[in-house]
Amino acid sequence: MAKPLRGHEAYVNAVATSTDDQLIVTGSADNTVRLWDISGNPIGMPLYGHESFVNAVAISTDGKIIVSGSDDKTVRLWDISGNSIGEPLRGHQDCVNAVAIHGDRKIIISGSADSTIRLWNNKGHLIGNPLRGHQNEINAVAISSNGKIIVSGSTDRTLCLWDISGNPIGKLLHGHERSVNSVAMSARGKIIVSGSDDKTIRLWSRIGQPVGKPLRGHKGYVKSVAISTDGQIIVSGGADGTVRLWDGAGNPISISLNGHEDIVNAVAISTESQIIVSGSADGTVRLWDSVGNSIGKPLRGHESSVMSVAISSDRKMIVSGGADGTVRLWDTAGNSLGEPLYGHEGSVISVAMSTNGKTIVSGGSDGVVRLWQGGWRAWLEVCCRRLMYHLISENPEIDVIKYTCGVNLEKTLSNTDLALILIRQGNDLARLRNFDLAIVKFQQAVGLAPTLNLNPEIAVQQWQH
Repeated sequence: MAKPLRGHEAYVNAVATSTDDQLIVTGSADNTVRLWDISGNPIGMPLYGHESFVNAVAISTDGKIIVSGSDDKTVRLWDISGNSIGEPLRGHQDCVNAVAIHGDRKIIISGSADSTIRLWNNKGHLIGNPLRGHQNEINAVAISSNGKIIVSGSTDRTLCLWDISGNPIGKLLHGHERSVNSVAMSARGKIIVSGSDDKTIRLWSRIGQPVGKPLRGHKGYVKSVAISTDGQIIVSGGADGTVRLWDGAGNPISISLNGHEDIVNAVAISTESQIIVSGSADGTVRLWDSVGNSIGKPLRGHESSVMSVAISSDRKMIVSGGADGTVRLWDTAGNSLGEPLYGHEGSVISVAMSTNGKTIVSGGSDGVVRLWQGGWRAWLEVCCRRLMYHLISENPEIDVIKYTCGVNLEKTLSNTDLALILIRQGNDLARLRNFDLAIVKFQQAVGLAPTLNLNPEIAVQQWQH
């Protein structure tokens, strides 16, 4: 048996895979999201931004957008280069426990401990009013591939189906005897899967009717479930530390998958069912094939539990969200892609990626949803910022790094692009309560782009409370 994927420094809370089986995303209690390739190698550096546990991650079907949700109450979006897209999505009043993304319809769904579900567009704008109906925390959300059905699972022991406009479809689905922790849907929403604290997995039709008997086998609560696109393979992860595979009729496939040393917080399966990803409270992410064999080494990097993972549709990138507040990107060989994505003020509970892989969404315990985009310019900014913040650059006699990065950025980015970078740097400094230098950054931004609606003093005041 191959080795587990190691890198997270705390619990792995969530995992997801891309539709083409090339990318795995994990979210951890170390506040980071990590990406892995199919061989279990980390892609780039962990994604930092969340300030608390990453509870959930997701990847768009085209593998270009990653979403993460955190204990910091935010959702974040990321591109596959690990860059944050826009500002965090804020609105939830409590932890963001779950996120999902539909690439074609450009819709992001987030579920929170505030008992509501929210819909967002890919620009981070709220669509309509919050969806209300559950009487307790929302633990899981999913959307059908045609974008017509949304399903949610709650601590109130029920599931609820919604149309894309946010209207409930039928009545609440009853059957589980304890909290519903995870939900999943087959491609067209024909089969709905739910996992519960009552140690069972249940199957439902698209109109909410139970299908067959509960699936039993786990010796502890069922933390996470996933289903293949064709509905032929169901994956479950449990508090007993095992991953289990089932066929579409609910019959077990082989024996339980052993390797994790603690609770399996998240599972995901790629579109072509070639890769299964699991994230555990033991701080590792593991890859498995469709018959239960371990693939490669464990992915490591998060400084705490991995809460959520996702994999891109082309199977080239994995996103993970952690309790360390970061989102991390990995290739499927387990190599880290760039630096962690920072921004969330709590755990990243959920992440997802768009179908084209250009946008990543993250949701956090800070009640905020964040969007992240990428490309070579964004990578240049990340690299130069990391170099300029390195200790060697603090030596006043060594100005080569600052000069080189400054020239590169000036030659490749517009004044507005540079101004936006300065604003982000100013916000980072203000968050660290270095208000004087933050004002300088804001003033420089206004100097480059006078049309920006920015008052440096007012911009700093929002951080002084």
